Amino acid sequence: MINYFKKNKLKLASVFFLVLLVLFLSKSIHKMFLNSFFLPVATFFSHGGHWAAEQRDFFFSIGGLKNKNSDLTAENLKLKAELAKLKVTEKENEDLRTQMELAPKENFSYTAALVLGKEISGQRQVLVIDKGSRDNIEKGAAVVIGEGVLIGRITEVFEKSATVQLLIDRESKINVEVLEAETQGIMNGQFGTSAKVEMLPRTEQVNRGDTIISSGLGETLPRGLLVGYIKEVTETSDQLFQEALVSFPEDFKKIKLVLVVKSVNEN
Repeated sequence: MINYFKKNKLKLASVFFLVLLVLFLSKSIHKMFLNSFFLPVATFFSHGGHWAAEQRDFFFSIGGLKNKNSDLTAENLKLKAELAKLKVTEKENEDLRTQMELAPKENFSYTAALVLGKEISGQRQVLVIDKGSRDNIEKGAAVVIGEGVLIGRITEVFEKSATVQLLIDRESKINVEVLEAETQGIMNGQFGTSAKVEMLPRTEQVNRGDTIISSGLGETLPRGLLVGYIKEVTETSDQLFQEALVSFPEDFKKIKLVLVVKSVNEN
């Protein structure tokens, strides 16, 4: 046996070398196989995990943005509402200052009031204002706008509000004077659309455009408040009197703030 190994020493060494080479190559091939197969798979799942995490974070961020957007929208609406209230208050204060500046303070004492509601249709032509008995508002008091322009009078008084009967109300009736003709008559509301001055003496010259003022006769209304202007003059059927349609200087539907005459100063 020893002689056999000695004789075949070279062959055995060659076989042993080949076995080692095969084992080495098989490990390299095995490693290459594992790397070529499992590495892409591992990379895929690794990238997939990162993608899933990114998508999860993305969707959570969308939810958070929606919540923030909803909160900002609500806050924006709140700010807009508050701004609108400030504008309304500013406009009312501006209107009040204008009315008080225009009012003839040398003759009358006023209380300013906001219009809460209107009924300018059907049988009634009235305003509801935010001042009442606690503000010393009295039934029959004159209600004006601007520089003493009469629009009606107080007909109902409550603690915190009052009703203003407009001059065009069919139940309205006041004593007036045609300034240029120096003649007096009675003005009645006409179905909520206009008014007519009746009982004007036929002998007096009444012309279109003449000024109509409150006469102060038999009323709680002071004399000299502007009522309107003569629009058209006609004779009555019995030809004993004249009648005149009235045009008003203000659109009653647009009135938002009024002045209630509280007292008339004695000269």
